[in-house]
Amino acid sequence: MFPSIKPKPLVLLLLPLVEIVLFMCVVEWLGMFNALLLSLLQFLSGVVVLKQAGTGSIHRLTMHVHMSEGLSRDMLDAAMVFAAGVMLLVPGFLTGIIGLAMLSPWPRKGMARRVAKLTVSMPYGHNGVALDGEYNYVADNDEKKT
Repeated sequence: MFPSIKPKPLVLLLLPLVEIVLFMCVVEWLGMFNALLLSLLQFLSGVVVLKQAGTGSIHRLTMHVHMSEGLSRDMLDAAMVFAAGVMLLVPGFLTGIIGLAMLSPWPRKGMARRVAKLTVSMPYGHNGVALDGEYNYVADNDEKKT
């Protein structure tokens, strides 16, 4: 149903290390209090972005996917704004920078093109075959005794 984009395990292992090193650099540059304040501001901006994006756009996105209409540019844009809000919620300056980049229109357009290339509209079912049918539930005690 959804495209499977599998992140490399090495990236998942290195991301926290990069975030810690980057946080230590920001602490050295701005001081501990200002770094924590900046991290809190990043979190609050993520909350605002997610509130602005709302669940309505995500609901429309899932409806488009379930109706197998494919992703339109507007739906992909709404999904990327939602992902940007999530990235801003995650503590760390690298994820915050990526989230801010996803909020800006011109980087988001380039990222949307890459995501659109990765996603392929796939029909439901196995090997393109979708089974459709109806069924009636018959309980064991509903059997006719003759």
